[in-house]
Amino acid sequence: MKTSTSEGKHGTQWTFRMQLDDLDFADDLALLSQTQQQMQE
Repeated sequence: MKTSTSEGKHGTQWTFRMQLDDLDFADDLALLSQTQQQMQE
C-alpha cells in the first residue's frame, strides 16, 4: 500500500507552488500600497 509520503516529488512541487503564490500576493500588496500612496499625493 502506498502512502502519501512515499512520493516526495508532489510535496516539493506543492510547496514551491505555494511559495510562488505567496510571493505573487506580496507583490500585489506592494503595488496596491504604492498606488494608494500616489493617489494621496
